[in-house]
Amino acid sequence: MINFTTKIPHNKIILWQRLACTALIALMLVLSVFGSFFRVPFNDDFTVFYESQDEEDVEKLKEDKYISFDFLGSTVSIFKAISLYNASYVEHQEAYYNVIESDHLSLSTRASGIAYLLLSAFASDFTVGVYYVLLLTVSIGTPILLLVLLIIILAKYFKPKLRKTEHAIYKGTLNMFRIAISRIPLILFLNVLVPKTKFGFASFAVIILSFIGIIINATAPYFKEYTKAQRKYRTMLQLTSLAGILVFICFCFALNASNLISKAVTLFDDRNLSDLISIFEGGNFDINEILSLLAGFVFFFALFGITKPLANNFCRIGFTTTRMKEKDYSLGDSYIVSCIRPNFTLLVFFLLLGSQSELIFYKGELANLIITFICIVCITLGEVAVHVLRETLCVDLGKGGIDAVLEGTTYAAQIEDNLASEAKAQFDKQTTETKN
Repeated sequence: MINFTTKIPHNKIILWQRLACTALIALMLVLSVFGSFFRVPFNDDFTVFYESQDEEDVEKLKEDKYISFDFLGSTVSIFKAISLYNASYVEHQEAYYNVIESDHLSLSTRASGIAYLLLSAFASDFTVGVYYVLLLTVSIGTPILLLVLLIIILAKYFKPKLRKTEHAIYKGTLNMFRIAISRIPLILFLNVLVPKTKFGFASFAVIILSFIGIIINATAPYFKEYTKAQRKYRTMLQLTSLAGILVFICFCFALNASNLISKAVTLFDDRNLSDLISIFEGGNFDINEILSLLAGFVFFFALFGITKPLANNFCRIGFTTTRMKEKDYSLGDSYIVSCIRPNFTLLVFFLLLGSQSELIFYKGELANLIITFICIVCITLGEVAVHVLRETLCVDLGKGGIDAVLEGTTYAAQIEDNLASEAKAQFDKQTTETKN
């Protein structure tokens, strides 16, 4: 049983945090390379692509053929898409039926199927094509990112070097882990946008391992020798971050129930990529069409901004919020600016009222839409609350104390580090004088 009254030497806690984060990133890398991130129905009918699913739709989807977006298949699909772009109709059909008629998809068949979906989407509805590009980006980019992070950790931060400051060691490994878990909100949100998209094994693995790392880092501060003011600040950050995560979960359910996504994509009027480009040709375009497209782009740009506050809450609850510069008091706990972007979804909605592009919602949908917008505002207010509580509830904690908590260090460790720095400076001075 964990005894939080037993304080473990600070350097041992940091060591175990670094070892755990490194091991988790390594596991994420292995599982993300050999597992699939997403499974989508292999269907080129995109008319109801963003619609929420009722029980009848769910039962029907069980009978459909699914194709997986994994690292290898997604990578090869890029080259398949290039060759399939100028291919004949017969070759397109061959790529389609190879997937439909195969019980076990080979790498080549799977890659061809992904390429077929990608090209079909851009030829039918470019918003679906963009969505598939995002799936490809996550499936290919995540393993590459994890590999880079692991190399950096092993090369620069895994083994403490002589006279290397504690800040650099802590910042190095945990900052790499912060970057890793910052991918999770996008993976989650892509599934929320299109309910028929299913998580693959790699997504489950990366999410679960990230949560394990967050729990480890969230628990570690309870074994450190903090003052009463520091413990109060620590608890405040974790509770507000947990509240932000719960609000995001509520936001996801309300967003799905409101059918906001399926209605917002109507701003693009089911245009394919060629239709979109042709609007701007010749200079004789309809201003209403341009405004509708502009509203659509702003809306989705703002909506995807909701992933940033969630990433900040994940990092903050586990105190993986290390700043890039030592003694930089400007970042680490409150991220108000990053929460402004999602609120532009409300602005777009209200600006469209009464226009030709107005988004129409039914009674049940409207209630969930209101909840969705309230959640967005609450996420923003949550960041404001962190700032206000820091300046009021935690007013007895100076900037140095705040820095100690956010850096994962303690007053005692900071004193030791300062003494070590002074000793190093004195040693360097004596060495210089000896040489002279």
